[in-house]
This record gives sequence, C-alpha cells and structure tokens, in this order.
Amino acid sequence: MSSEPLVSGDDAVEIDVSTAHAHLPDYVELAQDGRFIYLTHCGRRVAAMVAPEIAEHWEAAEDAYWARRATEAEKSGTVPWEDVAAALER
Repeated sequence: MSSEPLVSGDDAVEIDVSTAHAHLPDYVELAQDGRFIYLTHCGRRVAAMVAPEIAEHWEAAEDAYWARRATEAEKSGTVPWEDVAAALER
C-alpha cells in the first residue's frame, strides 16, 4: 500500500496508520482544521480523527438520545422481575 494519503473528498483523507504515525502532527492539524482523517490498516478503516467540536457534538447528541430513552422508560413504569422471568420462560 502506498504511504501517500488517499483523498476521498474535499473534507476527508484516508491514511495508513503507519504513515499517520510518522506524520501525526500534520494530520492532527488537518483534523483541527475540520478535515476528516480516516486511519486505515490493511486497506480497512479502523479509526478516525475529527475536530474536537465534531466529536463533542456527537457525544452530546448521544447523551441526549439516551437521556430521552431513560425518561421514556421511567414514564412507562416498571415491570416486576417475576413477570420478566416468567416471560423469558415461555
């Protein structure tokens, strides 16, 4: 595999992990500038680097999703354990 980055769009770069390791500051800077950096191993994407604002946005969205799910579950009431066990035995 070539050590040159594979540009997959204006905002994305795919780079082998070994090459990224050798030039990490350069790729961190690209991520900070809003580029998506996909790290590959044996031609398969294994990780990504993104700007912190993007990661924080997704983390907040996930937290909000699970908070909504918890609230919905609390509103629907609880099911006694015996009922759950009986349902599983059927």
